[in-house]
Amino acid sequence: MATPPITFVPSPSYEAALRRAAELWGIQLEFWDIFGHHHVASPETLSSVLRSLGVSSESAQSLNAAIESRLWSEWSSPVAQTLVVSLSAGAIPIQLKDSEAGAEIRFEWESGGHTAVSVESADSIHPDTARLRDHQLIRIQVPLPKEATLGYHRVTVSTAGGRRAEGRLILCPDQAWQPDFLRRGGRGAGVAISLYGLRSHRNWGCGDFTDLEHFTQWASETTGVAFVALNPLHAIPNRQPYNTSPYLPNCSFYRNGIYLDVERLDEFTQSEWANRLLRSAKVQNCLAELRAAPNVEYAKVWRLKLVFLKLAFREWLRRNPQGTGRREVFLRYIEGEGNLLHRFAVYQALDEAVHKRDRNLWIWPDWPTTLHDPDSPQVREFESTHATLILFFKYVQWRIDGQVSAAQDFAQGLGMPIGLYHDLALATDRCGSDLWAHPQAYVQGCRVGSPPDDFSPKGQDWAFPPPNSIWHRDSGYELFVQSIRKNS
Repeated sequence: MATPPITFVPSPSYEAALRRAAELWGIQLEFWDIFGHHHVASPETLSSVLRSLGVSSESAQSLNAAIESRLWSEWSSPVAQTLVVSLSAGAIPIQLKDSEAGAEIRFEWESGGHTAVSVESADSIHPDTARLRDHQLIRIQVPLPKEATLGYHRVTVSTAGGRRAEGRLILCPDQAWQPDFLRRGGRGAGVAISLYGLRSHRNWGCGDFTDLEHFTQWASETTGVAFVALNPLHAIPNRQPYNTSPYLPNCSFYRNGIYLDVERLDEFTQSEWANRLLRSAKVQNCLAELRAAPNVEYAKVWRLKLVFLKLAFREWLRRNPQGTGRREVFLRYIEGEGNLLHRFAVYQALDEAVHKRDRNLWIWPDWPTTLHDPDSPQVREFESTHATLILFFKYVQWRIDGQVSAAQDFAQGLGMPIGLYHDLALATDRCGSDLWAHPQAYVQGCRVGSPPDDFSPKGQDWAFPPPNSIWHRDSGYELFVQSIRKNS
């Protein structure tokens, strides 16, 4: 049976329009806490959240206009900007005017190649319908071609009426991926560690990737575990008292250089300056102090590693000039990471340079306002004058990537069916690089928290911004995809 058509009738009051808009934008109107208390969001709260999402909520008229505009945008385009569909569903939705006899749909597959199909609106049984802005619109289901596979594809719809739209098509499995041994009914246990807390006679006061391999070998040989679970390895500021929590990262996409085993780098062992400095009494005394410290001295460890990493980088550049094979490998890594790595490296270089000029400037919101926009002329000028420093921070991530991959290969080489099991922080620091580099991806007028419970009777305010679900959807969830890929 066909459902009634979607229509728009303006809400008669501000309160009604407010609740309707909140529901349309996915805002929960009420909840029951664990104590049995009923909480209803106030009009002020709903209005504030809507404004943070970019919705004008000053009056019933502005809310009605926003609601109508959103309904129109969802129905008037032949295809949504992003479609997330289970492959097993077998079809995708498209929108046509009832005056349009059909459409041509072109699927461009992630693996290459394309498939074109035609549909006629008359063939659709009980389509969803809408009546908006004096247009009769229908939503029909287009069967997926047999060539469709899991992945990230593109789809273009050209209607018989001359309209054209394209979007990202994400074809998903019905459940998360599982290793073969689990799919066959196997079971596996693991052990969880905080990498920074591993102690050894050889590290620099903080557990590193070589310590991780040593621990992994012990865990495998002693207990036969299937995996080693890690704390989030995200980049953090590494300076106290500001923030040393792995669960409130500076960047969700790249890792903390403090975990690098500097002495394992070939260019470190090849650097006469680095080795001479390492053997000095001053550095040896510093290392002994850091290893004996009751807690991880993030600022001191990172400051020391930064000195040696820059010496190693200088040696690496000297031994790998432009045109050499190793330099080309590095450049391909940079190209593959694209703007995501570039913005993080620019942020790190800016953070170092600005803090060096003024020790009172700890976070980017306190930087000169001309540096708040990563696309500003002043940031572009900084990039041109600090290219080597920016390249250094890209080099650090490249070296981290290599040591993480080596640790995973080592774990699986021991027979661990899973190996390393990474954690992904829910939060990102509102004063960190993610908010500087990708401000549109977050709802900056809101903060994430939790309702009252036994642990926190008054609830919790976690003080970090939630992701902007609308922006993520419209951009094809690309940043979310990267956050998963970069932490696996």
